Amino acid sequence: MNATLVLLLATTLGAQPGDVAQGLVEKGYKRVAVIPVVLASHSRSGEQTTAASLGPRGKSLANALYDQLRASSQSSGKFAVVEQGSMLRAMKARGLTPDDLQDPMKVRQLARDTGADSVVALKYEVPSIFAPSRPAQDPDHLVLVSETRDTVDGVVTQEVKLQDDLTISKAAYQGESWELRRWDGNRLENLGIDLPDPQSFGMGPAWEKHYYTHLRSGLVHPYFDSGFPYAMSVEVNGQKRTPTPLQRGDKTFLLVELNQGEQYQIILENRSQKPVYCALYVDGASSIDRLVAEPADLETRRHWYLPPNSGRRAIGGWYTIPRNANGQPLAQQFYDHFTIVSRDESLQQGASFEQNVGMITALFYTQGMEGIQQPPPSMTPRALPASIGGTAAGGRMDASLEFSAGINRGIMLAAYTVHYRSGDEVAQLIRGEGSRSDPLHPDYYQPASLERDPSESAPGGGPTPPPMAGGSGGAEEYELEP
Repeated sequence: MNATLVLLLATTLGAQPGDVAQGLVEKGYKRVAVIPVVLASHSRSGEQTTAASLGPRGKSLANALYDQLRASSQSSGKFAVVEQGSMLRAMKARGLTPDDLQDPMKVRQLARDTGADSVVALKYEVPSIFAPSRPAQDPDHLVLVSETRDTVDGVVTQEVKLQDDLTISKAAYQGESWELRRWDGNRLENLGIDLPDPQSFGMGPAWEKHYYTHLRSGLVHPYFDSGFPYAMSVEVNGQKRTPTPLQRGDKTFLLVELNQGEQYQIILENRSQKPVYCALYVDGASSIDRLVAEPADLETRRHWYLPPNSGRRAIGGWYTIPRNANGQPLAQQFYDHFTIVSRDESLQQGASFEQNVGMITALFYTQGMEGIQQPPPSMTPRALPASIGGTAAGGRMDASLEFSAGINRGIMLAAYTVHYRSGDEVAQLIRGEGSRSDPLHPDYYQPASLERDPSESAPGGGPTPPPMAGGSGGAEEYELEP
């Protein structure tokens, strides 16, 4: 059971972790289908869409509910869960949208396609539009509702409220960008957390939740800081795509133009004197092994290692690292080029209505905790473990990556996200036009828990990951073998 799952279900509001499954048993359902995204309901219009404002978490939270129900079905033997792949194929074949899930006839169609007698979805109400700031009294969690519909008449037969605690890792995965900490020689400096040292250097989900409520006001995207020691950029045919800033409330997003049919590279650089690990996500999936996993759940071996003064290094696609029965990497790996395709063809699209594509996120971490003063163990976790085109694979290349003994990932230094759109979409968003379902559209609704109040003053374990190839000058690929 992954950490996202436990965070979702072990902190429920007025419900025990097994209440969703128990309700299915009590209603006599024998085969349940789980909607593979979080559905967002807009309070002003009543419109229902996918929760693009959650970024990739709209998929990972739905995956967590699916995993929990699968585990419950296997342990109890009283109901079965439709395979997620079957659900995605059925929804895509029907061309279903979230609004369609309110139509009993279309719910029955989906049920017939999958043999289900009930459909479970996670829903989340988005109460207000982009605002300049987050209310000081706002909770540090999201409240979701697990809603079960009967496929005979489409009626809602069960609702269970679930609470998901927010952390700096989850916020970064959703697309927030800031620098939290920076090495000054051999001393780690706190830049983004409004707590004294060493209270700002704690590890684990309890500390990360605490830090989310203590982010300093006025933090800017690292792109605008000339002293930021790391870099992430996008190149096509060796030419950098300069991002266009897009202001929405008090947030500045970076837009990069990528058009259908283009292959691109992601360039990483470490200009500091300390090594770092980088978790690199494209459309919410790790660039290593294409795994959809929140940062708290991502193993160290699925991070890229950047040595001090690494120079520019290029990642040209999705890396697949075959492993033996003990989980150790084999000598030969390969990657598939990052290629822009239509949304329906995107690797991470899943269902045709999903809005979680169009994001590239780099999270930078310390290599281990050497030289970092730890706070006293006053913050102990609850009973939890640690917690409009898209990118497809275009052309496979063999690759040989070197694996060496190393140290596990430490604490987060910075989060850096760019959003990619076609040239037409970039122009429309700059003009304040385009699809209203795009989370960067000025009218798109943002979750209240990610806002700030205008009255405020301005504002893993496991084997080590593959190291970057050496070299200087232009950006280099990882060491490849034809």
